[in-house]
Amino acid sequence: MKTRKVNWKEPELKKWLDNISNEGTRSLYQLAFTRYTTFTGLSAARMVDEAEKDARLPVRRKKDVVQHRILGFYKWLKEEWAVNTRGRGEQKLRRRGMTDNSALTLVHAVRSFYSEFGFGLKMKGKSRLPKPKVENKRARLNALQVKTLVDNARTLRDKAVILTMFQTGMDASTLCGVTYGQIAGHLKANDPSPWKLSLHRPKTGVDYETFMGKDSIEAVKTYIRDMERRGVIFDGSTQLFLKERGKQGLETNLVQNMMRDIAIRAGYLGENEKERINPVSPHALRESFGSLMLNSGVTDTVVDFWLGHAVGEMSHAYKELQAESVQKMYEQREHLLSSSDQGLTQEKLEQVKEEVKNEAKDWYGHFAEENVKLRSTLIDTKGQVEKLDGKWEQKFTQLTALLEQILPMTDSPTEAGSKQFLLEEIKKLGSSKETA
Repeated sequence: MKTRKVNWKEPELKKWLDNISNEGTRSLYQLAFTRYTTFTGLSAARMVDEAEKDARLPVRRKKDVVQHRILGFYKWLKEEWAVNTRGRGEQKLRRRGMTDNSALTLVHAVRSFYSEFGFGLKMKGKSRLPKPKVENKRARLNALQVKTLVDNARTLRDKAVILTMFQTGMDASTLCGVTYGQIAGHLKANDPSPWKLSLHRPKTGVDYETFMGKDSIEAVKTYIRDMERRGVIFDGSTQLFLKERGKQGLETNLVQNMMRDIAIRAGYLGENEKERINPVSPHALRESFGSLMLNSGVTDTVVDFWLGHAVGEMSHAYKELQAESVQKMYEQREHLLSSSDQGLTQEKLEQVKEEVKNEAKDWYGHFAEENVKLRSTLIDTKGQVEKLDGKWEQKFTQLTALLEQILPMTDSPTEAGSKQFLLEEIKKLGSSKETA
């Protein structure tokens, strides 16, 4: 089906699109409407007239025209839309039908057009749009996994791009807008990490700040030196990341394609899975940055600013934080984003393990020696006790025998009773000593 031209000067379209300030969103809505016009064959004015006519009908005669058109549009996108090959040369048909996510994105854009004129849709029951099937989710990556991606990158530029997105949280469109001038001061001063970057995010129209860690700094320095050896002259307005051929700036779709190629090379996607969501896409790197920062205790507001989210009235909370405090937050967590720090940590861990092992050996030897001394002392003490026991038994026997000899020689009942009592007490003492 041939794409129909759209008259963007129609009053209905101007009313709809003039309320959209973000250029990226506006472009998406225009793309969606162009395809919807191709599907329906109607102008914007006729779409609104059709919806108004149906809305004026009695309930029993309503045809729910807008709802049926939206459902038909979704089905058409899923089954009929031609998806062609990308890149240079002649484009060929790759398949028929968009992915669930792409189709739903365009459908929701068209729904916003109808909502502008009071025809909001509640897609419920049988009219509910299907939820997209998530065949594979984006990965939450750590520094060592990102290193694997870097190792599978083909060029120095690609290595720098991966590390920059991961350590700053930039999305692909923001990355492609970074100029050499935004890092030139840090380069000239040979600043240590982290580097503070003042950026603009096209998607949200937000000016924000984030930081660049040492791995990405070193990768960017290496990339720039390589480009300069190849004759590229960077000035303040030059886009930092350039295409491999020529001096044009890198584009968002090329970043996406590069990350998909790396995903296949690194084993995250198979050769026959090119249509699946890339689990290590630029957005996965961005989400991983945000997740690592949040899980390490950085507040939601600060992370949102580092990601370039539109936070509205919460902006004052960030501005109240001193620049040094925010930079310290990043510095304290930079090791989470650095594969070199991960290796250093592992090395230190092995060193500590060895030190603990040696210390344990020393303590074991010390305690073994003390144990031998104590056992020796215990044996000596036991021998002395046994000697004392022998002497006690001997004296007790002699004392008892003596009293038994004296007792019959006593005529006085009182004295005899006393001596008899004394003899019994001595025997009790002997019995209690044996019991003990």
